Amino acid sequence: METLKIIWGRYSLLFIALLFFAGGNIIEKNRIPLDAKSINAGHFQSVLNNKIRMAEATIQTAGERLAEKGQEAFISNFAEKYYDIYREQGLVIYGYSENELVFWNSNVIPLNLDLLPGWSHYELINPGNGYYVTTKHEAGDTIMLLGLVLIKHDYVFENEFLENDFHPDFRMHPEVGISTRDEGGHAIESPTGDFLFYLSEPSRTLYTNTFALLTCFLYTAAALLILIWLYGSFNMPWLRTPASKNIWLAFIILITLSLRLLALESGYPELFRNFQLFQPHHYAKSSLFPSLGDLLINSTLILFIVICFTAHFRIIDRDTNPCRLKSIAWVIALTILLSAFMFFFHYMFSGLIFNSSIQLEVHNFFYLNQ
Repeated sequence: METLKIIWGRYSLLFIALLFFAGGNIIEKNRIPLDAKSINAGHFQSVLNNKIRMAEATIQTAGERLAEKGQEAFISNFAEKYYDIYREQGLVIYGYSENELVFWNSNVIPLNLDLLPGWSHYELINPGNGYYVTTKHEAGDTIMLLGLVLIKHDYVFENEFLENDFHPDFRMHPEVGISTRDEGGHAIESPTGDFLFYLSEPSRTLYTNTFALLTCFLYTAAALLILIWLYGSFNMPWLRTPASKNIWLAFIILITLSLRLLALESGYPELFRNFQLFQPHHYAKSSLFPSLGDLLINSTLILFIVICFTAHFRIIDRDTNPCRLKSIAWVIALTILLSAFMFFFHYMFSGLIFNSSIQLEVHNFFYLNQ
């Protein structure tokens, strides 16, 4: 019984950490049944049908007003009413008179003003910055209105202002794909039953918030407990001499760096990659620092290694008198190590300046998160 108490006292933190790690791993491996409902095709189809009907009614009214009042009177009396429709409903409107563009309610689409688009009625298009479904209305022989219903933004690059997300009304995760090819996705149709496109499952399985946060907490708690146990392991009975402590320190550094490199190479745990913090939008330096979250993890591990090195590394036994040559060798080795550490620190900090969207303004320190 006394032996069990001793073992528990020495390894309790490690045992609890392994339990947390196993719990997080079990939740992550069994998340698929919870995520099968990530695409609600019925809701998406219903919202799209309502948006298209709204778009048709809007451009029909606009076409009748344009044909009845003329271009100048229409712009003076009615145009302003359509400007907020894009921000609220995601509807872009173009009005043509005798094949000439005379009215538009948004500049979000890079459109050739001198060319009448050849888009069909109920067609999925991507003019360069998003996916839209088109609808048309002709008023007489000369007036034609085009309505473009926004489905999802599709920018070449993303930042804090440009995000490739769906219109909020669809309540769809941004990683859900849109394609006209049948890849086992959910078919979306026009109000008349004509095929438009497929919604495809994201490349990474999505998490519900509750289980994502729980799994993240278990992994983080397990990692912190392991680091605390490793730091306290230097007080083990068999680590009494400076040489044994140095060997154990070198072993801890080697294992910590190897496991971290393995995690970066494999992308484990996959859960973290579903959070914005671990996406390259805000920061990306290299394969060692692919995201801001990875930078924080790497910085934490480096801090842990520095603390262990400062507290437990011993050059010599204080009771002995080392030779001068050995002392010089230790000074040179530690100088090289310190120089390498400073170079690595400069490498990380310069990445925050040149490879991130974070505004590092020293005079505005308390607003670095903006």
